[in-house]
Amino acid sequence: MFAQTRQAKRRIVALLALSQLVFGATAVVISQSASVSRVNAATSFDHVVIGIMENHGYSEIIGSSSAPYENALAQQNALMTQSYAIGHPSEPNYLELWSGSNQGVTDDSCPHTFTTPSLGQQLISAGKSVVTYNESMPSDGFLGCTGSANGGNYARKHNPGADWVVSQDAAHNKTYNAWPSDFTTLPTVALVVPNLCNDMH
Repeated sequence: MFAQTRQAKRRIVALLALSQLVFGATAVVISQSASVSRVNAATSFDHVVIGIMENHGYSEIIGSSSAPYENALAQQNALMTQSYAIGHPSEPNYLELWSGSNQGVTDDSCPHTFTTPSLGQQLISAGKSVVTYNESMPSDGFLGCTGSANGGNYARKHNPGADWVVSQDAAHNKTYNAWPSDFTTLPTVALVVPNLCNDMH
C-alpha cells in the first residue's frame, strides 16, 4: 500500500517520530534544535508524512534488528531525534503535537471538540492540505472514540485531527484505505495513525 516511486520519494519527507518514554506516552512534541536551524529557509517540501509510534525509547528502535521497517524509514527520510513525549497518558501528547497545547486534557478521555488553533487549522487557512490516515477506523469522518475495521483496534485518542472542528470531516479524517497510490496526490501534511495493534504498544 505504501510503495512509492523514486521520483515521488524525493518530494516527500517522512518524519518518523518515536516516543522517548517507556511509560504509556504516545505522541511527541518536536522541539527546535541546532540541526533544525541549519535548514535553508528556502527549503520546502511538497508533502510531509508524520508517523507516530509509541512506548519505546530511541535505542530500542533505531539500530534494532527488531524494527527493520522503522529503521529503513529513518535512514531514507528525516529522523526527529529531539522529539519527546510530554508525559503520560497518550492523548495529551497527540494534542500537543497537533496544537502546541494539551487543551487542558490530562487523560485519555473522549470525545473532544476544539476550535482553538491547530496544525490542521493553520494549513487549511494557508490554502494547504492536511489529512490524518487512520488504521482500522471504520469510515472516513468517523468520530466515535473506538472502532474496528479489518481486525484492528482504532482509538480516537491517537487521532488529534478528529478533535478539531476544522479537520474532523471526511475530507481530512480518513481511513488507511484512502492512502493514495500516487504519492504526488498526498496532502501537504499527512499524519499516519496506526491502530492499537500496530503502533508498537
